[in-house]
This record gives sequence, structure tokens and C-alpha cells, in this order.
Amino acid sequence: MRFRKIVSNNMLMLSYAWKYYKARLLGLFIISIFSAVGALGSVLFPKYAVDYLVTDQPFNKYVFLVLIFMFIFLMNIIINNVFSIVVFQKGDNIIKGNVSRELMKKVPSIDMECYENPDFFDKYTRAVSEAENRVISVLNTVQALLSNLFTLGTLITIMFILSPITITIAIIGVIFPLWANVKNNKLLLEFENSKTHSNRGVGYINRIFYLAQFAKEIRTTSVGGLLLKKHKRFCEKIDVIIKRFTPKIAKNAILGSGLFTLFYNGVASIFIGYGIKEGNLTVGDFAALIAAINIVGNNLISVFNIVPECYKHSLFIENFKTILDYSPKIVNNDNSISLITKTPHSFVINNITFTYSNYDKPILKNLSFRICAGEKVAFVGLNGAGKTTMVKLLERLYDPDEGEILIDSQDLRQIKLESIHNSISTVYQDYQYYALTIAENILMRETQGKEDEDIVWSALERSGLSEKVKNLPKGIYTELTQEFDKEGVMLSGGEIQKLALARMFASDSGIIILDEPSSALDPIAEHEVHQQMIDASDGKTVILISHRLSTTRMVDRIFLFKEGSIHEVGSHNELMDLNGEYAHMFKLQAEKYLP
Repeated sequence: MRFRKIVSNNMLMLSYAWKYYKARLLGLFIISIFSAVGALGSVLFPKYAVDYLVTDQPFNKYVFLVLIFMFIFLMNIIINNVFSIVVFQKGDNIIKGNVSRELMKKVPSIDMECYENPDFFDKYTRAVSEAENRVISVLNTVQALLSNLFTLGTLITIMFILSPITITIAIIGVIFPLWANVKNNKLLLEFENSKTHSNRGVGYINRIFYLAQFAKEIRTTSVGGLLLKKHKRFCEKIDVIIKRFTPKIAKNAILGSGLFTLFYNGVASIFIGYGIKEGNLTVGDFAALIAAINIVGNNLISVFNIVPECYKHSLFIENFKTILDYSPKIVNNDNSISLITKTPHSFVINNITFTYSNYDKPILKNLSFRICAGEKVAFVGLNGAGKTTMVKLLERLYDPDEGEILIDSQDLRQIKLESIHNSISTVYQDYQYYALTIAENILMRETQGKEDEDIVWSALERSGLSEKVKNLPKGIYTELTQEFDKEGVMLSGGEIQKLALARMFASDSGIIILDEPSSALDPIAEHEVHQQMIDASDGKTVILISHRLSTTRMVDRIFLFKEGSIHEVGSHNELMDLNGEYAHMFKLQAEKYLP
């Protein structure tokens, strides 16, 4: 990576700090200056103290000298603590929060196919985990650099005045630890990168063991034991990596630090001691120069280490920039138009083919069909037949590789993405709920007044969840889960599915997509919900994906998907008369309910 790129990436983080909390950078400069003053005091104080004590000087002057230096040290402590504890804590919180939100704002525009790309997902994982802390790490690095440079400038001046040759000793002594650090920085980077995959595996399994949705299966099946074994294997892989790298890192560190200590404390002491014997230096000079040489040496090492540290920052910042600079493929065109959100819409699918980026074979092949505005249709078929993939294309989460999708005779790619998503209300098979209020989970935004409250209560009534919510002390303002509120409520699987349906009812979109919307409900509740959905979707375009074929009787037409193509099309009665695969599947399910 070029030097200019390293500087540019680190400057990006500094620009965020300046943008969101300027006092953080100003404080950084002030602390760096006082750090140099403190180092100067720690060198000059022993010099003057020893020289005063070994010569015939009035004791009151010695006391005055001590008071002056104590004042300098005290001011350094006050400045350091005020900025580090008060200013920096507040600033770091503001900066970290804003940088994280920069990343979060970008995430919705990242194409879904990126989640199927392991390399991109690794970068994404690193960016998310590092985003808020990396900017603070860069600030700390810059503070260390400035402190070291100010200190070096101050102490080298003192050394030049007392004994210029000691500057050469300090510089030569730095060679040994620098050699070790250069070797170790390369090893450490490779070490961290080698652990990324296994660390992600450990983190994934750790999450499974504390997330509520996995609790029942962890307790009632043997999957816990399987995951523990996998967790152990991930840890063993990390252990192998540790054993491969750490002995080399330790050997380099010992050699570098050992030679550094011998040179500074040995060669420097002999040379300065000789100067005292010759009468060229005082005993106080000895104390000052030994302290200065060690401080200068350590600061030189720190300055040289900052270069690879900035390089390391830059690598992580590249992950961050990969996300922020990502150019999505699914975007609005210059002449994009909007749909009328609450109006039913028609779809025409013309000869589309689609393959996921990590698949070798197409999921959908040469697919063509039409859905009329206000029509209720069902997608049925075995798992992997392409039903849910077709829905993702209709929502424009992906674009087809070939062919086109028309909505109201307009190419779907010519419609504004926000308009598409506002016009379609989807209850996903893997629907999610959040540690927010019930109202916020239904509206998917903040509640704004009585009109919103009425919408929420109406949606709860239609989904069959209103009685449950009415009995809660805070009603629709009850938090879901106890993640942030100990009085939060935990809903059952069926209740959560009703919540997802309430979300659909509240949206009042012209197109409704139901991906296995009632799989967690009992048969009576399922029938009631389906009837409510049909009643609520009167005049709307409805697409139902279901493996329970009893529900398909309510729709106008059924599309049987098989191996990425439409195999049969018709109403329930027409397909039963056809006596093909749909009829066979329906009869197999019906047998389960017959004596």
C-alpha cells in the first residue's frame, strides 16, 4: 500500500473526528504539548536537584526548585485528566456513534448478492466490528505521534546542549527494537488475518447460545453438543495459529528489547560516566542524559512503530471504505418514476433467468407469466423451486440476469426503489422483530400521534393480537423482548407471526406478498388469519407462497413452480381436474386430515 494511501485513509478518520467533535482534535494537540513539557521536567528535575545537592547551594533555593517542578508536573496531570476523562470521553462517544451511523446508513443500499460473497462479507464483518473503534485508534495514534515528536524536539535540544554525542547513541540503540518491530508487524498482521474466519465461527456459536430464538432447540435437541464440538474445533484452529506465530513474535521481541536495554543502559552509562571523570559533565548531567536517552530512544521507537500502525489502520479503514464506497447495482435510474402506493398493480414476467452469484445453475429459467392488478395468486412447489427467489425479484432486491419484469407495463428497473418497497407489503418466511415497542414493530417507524395509534390498534385487531396487547400495562408502547427493558414482553411464535401480519395490515400497500404467513399458527387461527387477509386484501394484488395447499383454495390462480420454471397454472379446481402434480400434492396433504 502506497504511503499516500496510508495518509489518505488515516486522514479520513481524522476528518470524521473534526466533523463531529472538533474539541477532540484540539485537545489532542494540547495534551501532546503538555506531554513534552512533562518529559522535559522529568529530565531537568533530577539534573538540577542533584547538582544543587552536591554543591554548596542554599537549601531554600532547592526547595523553590522542587516547588517549580512540582507545579509543572501537577499542571500536566490536571490537563491530562481533564481532557482524557471529560473531553475525550464525551468526544469519543459522539464520534463513535456518528461513524457507526454512517455505516448503518450505507447498509440498505448494499446489494443482497454481497451477503453471498464470503470475501465481501469478511470485509463487511471487519468494517462493522471496527468502525466505531478504529477512528478512536487513529486519534490515539496521532496523539502518540505528536507527543513523541514534541518530546523528541525538546529533549534532543537538551542533549545537544549537554552532550551532542548522546544523540548518536540514542539513534544507534533504536536500530535493534526497530528491526524486531518491523518483523513482528508483518507477523502480527498475518496472525490477525489468519484468525478472522475462526473468530467469526466462535462469535456465531457464542451468539446462538445466548439468543432467545435458539433457546428451545439448544435445550431439547442435541444441536448444542454439535455446536460445542464446532466451537471447540474453531478454538483449536485458533490455537494452532497461535502456536505457529507466537514463538516467532516472542523471539523477535526478546532480541530487540534485550539489545536495546543493554546498549542504552550499558554503553550510554559508560560514555557519560567517562565524561564525568574527565570533568566535562556533572553528576546532574548524568541523571538528565540517562533519562533523556531512554525517553528519546523509546519515543523514536514509538514514532517508527506508528508508521506500520498507520498501515494497519489503513488496512482496516480500507474495509470501511469498501462499504462506504460500494456502488450498488440495484439503483434508481435518472428517469425513475413513482407508483401510487395503495393502488393494486399488475406484473408481467417476460422470459427471465436468474442465478445467485454463488450458484452454478440458474434458480429461475426462461420464466414467463402474468399477474393481473387486484388478482390473488399462489406460488406453490417444493423447496428450492424458485418461489421465494421470484418474490425477491418482484421486490427488486435482485435484478434478473435475462428478461424483464414489468409492473403496470413499466420496466421494474424504471420505478423508484422506495416506491416499489412502499407499494409492496411483505410478510417474510423469516420475518424479524426488534427490541422496540409493539407500535414501532408494526409501523416500522416512530409513532406520531393518535392517527398512528389507531392504525396500530386496527392492525392488531385484524391480526388477532389485540386482546393480548390490551392486557399489557403499556399496551402498544410495551417493549418487545427484555433486551433494554426489564418489563418488556416475550411473545410466542404464533403471536410474533400475528405481529408480522399486523405489520402488513398497517402498511395498506397495493401489493401484498405472504411468504408462509401462518406456518406458526394452529389450524383454527390459521383459517381466521387467512380469512382476515383475504377480506383485508380486497382490491389488492396478493401473492401467497405456501406449502399448506388448503390455503390456495382462496386465490384466483395457482402457479406450480418446479426446478425454476412454471409447471402448472390454474385455479384450484382446474388443477385438481388436471390431476397433475398439484393435485397429487394436495391429496397427499389432505390424507393427513382424513380418518
